Amino acid sequence: MPRSAGGSTARRSAGGATGSGGGRKGGRVVALAAVLLLLCSIVGGSFATILVDRSSEGEPVEPAAEQPTGEFEETLRAAVAADPRNVTAVASLANVLADAGELPEAIDRYEEALALDPGNAAIRFDFASTLAGAGRRADAELQFRRAIEADPGRVEAQFYLAELYQNWQPPRPADAIAHYRRVVEMAPDAYLSDRAREELDRLAGVAASPAATPLESGTVTTETEEDDR
Repeated sequence: MPRSAGGSTARRSAGGATGSGGGRKGGRVVALAAVLLLLCSIVGGSFATILVDRSSEGEPVEPAAEQPTGEFEETLRAAVAADPRNVTAVASLANVLADAGELPEAIDRYEEALALDPGNAAIRFDFASTLAGAGRRADAELQFRRAIEADPGRVEAQFYLAELYQNWQPPRPADAIAHYRRVVEMAPDAYLSDRAREELDRLAGVAASPAATPLESGTVTTETEEDDR
C-alpha cells in the first residue's frame, strides 16, 4: 500500500486532519506548542512533563525539523518509561518505530496506546496505515474501519481504506469504489476527493473492458468482529 502509507512520515498520510480530506498526515499533525515543550524538556533533562498539553487528546507528535530521529526516539522512550499511561508519548513512539521499520515493537506500542485510549481515531488510522504497509491487509482493514467508526468524518481513512482494497490480492474493486464515492460525498472540494475521482474514473474504465468483468463481482464488506491485533 503506497505510503502516506509510503515512506517515512508519509507512512501515515499525505496530510489533513480529521475530516479535512487532506492526506495522511492527519493522525500525525505536529503541534508547535507540544514540540516547543518537548525541546524544553530535552534541554532541562526532564521528561516528566513531555507532551502534557497533548496528553488529553492523544494526538501523536513528530520531532522538530532540526532534531535527529534517534534522539527523538530516546526522548519518547524516556517519557514512556516515566509515565506508561502517557498515550501521546506511546503513540508517538509507535509512529517513530514504524517509520524506522521496527514493526513488531511498533505494533505492540500501537496496541498499548489503543488500550489506553480505544476511541482515538488518529492512533487507529496510524496503526491501520502501518499494518497496510506491512502487508497485513485484514488487520489494516479492521483498524481503518474502527477509525471510521470512532470518527465518521475522517475522510483520509475512507480514502486509504479504498486504496487498501485496490491493493488487495485479488483486488476488491467494488469495495474500493464504494469508499472512494464516500470520500467525494463527504468532502467534494478536498484534495483527496480529486484523487478519489481519478481512481473512480480509472476503475470505471477497467470495468468497462470485456476482459475485466470480474471487477463487477465484489461486494462491500461489513465490520468484522475480530479482536484488535
